[in-house]
Amino acid sequence: LTASFLAGGEIPIPVPSTGSDTVTIEYKEFGIRLALSPTVVSRDRITLKVAPEVSELDYNNAVRIAGVTVPGLTVRRTDTSVSLADGESFIISGLISSSARSAVDKFPGLGDVPILGAFFRQSSISREETELLMIVTPRLTFLAITRDDGDLQWLKTALAPLGQVVGAGSGSLDELLALVDVTFANLVFVGLDREQVVSQCALIEGVLEAKPMLAIVALGDGMDNQLVLNAMRAGARDFVAYGSRSSEVAGLVRRLSK
Repeated sequence: LTASFLAGGEIPIPVPSTGSDTVTIEYKEFGIRLALSPTVVSRDRITLKVAPEVSELDYNNAVRIAGVTVPGLTVRRTDTSVSLADGESFIISGLISSSARSAVDKFPGLGDVPILGAFFRQSSISREETELLMIVTPRLTFLAITRDDGDLQWLKTALAPLGQVVGAGSGSLDELLALVDVTFANLVFVGLDREQVVSQCALIEGVLEAKPMLAIVALGDGMDNQLVLNAMRAGARDFVAYGSRSSEVAGLVRRLSK
């Protein structure tokens, strides 16, 4: 899994079609891009592949395509891999660029007169140097699921890119609290059945009493309004229906993890 970030824009590039007069437009991204590929190697360490890139429009190397002037791109990129503990930070630097520009302002006619023309014109030279620094701080997210059975495989698939997924087995209060202590889980999914809603809501209340900072999301039949209401009254931060798509669950976890 690779996450990417882009601060910049897109430049339209005309592309003539072969054998016809039709011109299509393709877009090329430019700006500051950061690509991150994390790998969890242990309970408290992450290996992170980081690839920053900076691209700028270069009109000195522009080309004409289908009668349109398209600027070139100057690109600076690097990549590195680093192993960090949860919450550690590192800095990437070295993406340095420099540019120089000269300009002449003169009074028309008089500025070109030999010797005396120097009094009627002005020359300026500007130099610019920039260096990009990036600070990256990875954090591990552990997700616990009660009632860890085959019916929740779709949930595991949705959560896999977001953190380490662990199961609580029987889902008893003592077992779940022990699991949270061992894995440092910060988000727990509690599966609710209509026949056991009282005991499972009591489980939510018990977990929150022992771990008030923990985020709990209830799982169950989204069509059962009473089930949803009971879960929220017990202290669940949100509710996810068993038929939810992976993207919906992933979006929910990202919001709760902020």
